[in-house]
Amino acid sequence: MKNNIFINIKEYVAKRKSEIAEKVAKTFPMPQIAIIQVGDLEASNRYVRNKIKDCEEVGIRTLHTKLPESTSASTLKYCFANAPTLRPFSMSDSVKSETSAFSLGL
Repeated sequence: MKNNIFINIKEYVAKRKSEIAEKVAKTFPMPQIAIIQVGDLEASNRYVRNKIKDCEEVGIRTLHTKLPESTSASTLKYCFANAPTLRPFSMSDSVKSETSAFSLGL
């Protein structure tokens, strides 16, 4: 007989956010995340909005910069080179219409 495990996703997410919020509240300096979004795809906009909402719910400060789709790779590299506290944790090889997220001070 198989064990059927039912997980209420909304309850699980609420519990995890509460646990994360407790850890964040004890963290100094305040954790931050910087999101640099290139382009204006609706799916990317929605994804970024949801990440910002999640961060706000647990007490993580968000910094969102939206650049036009025409932003060149060299301009983007210049932005990163002049922001030495940014550490990439997810970056696409392609610049156009991609969202890259960077942690700041974590």
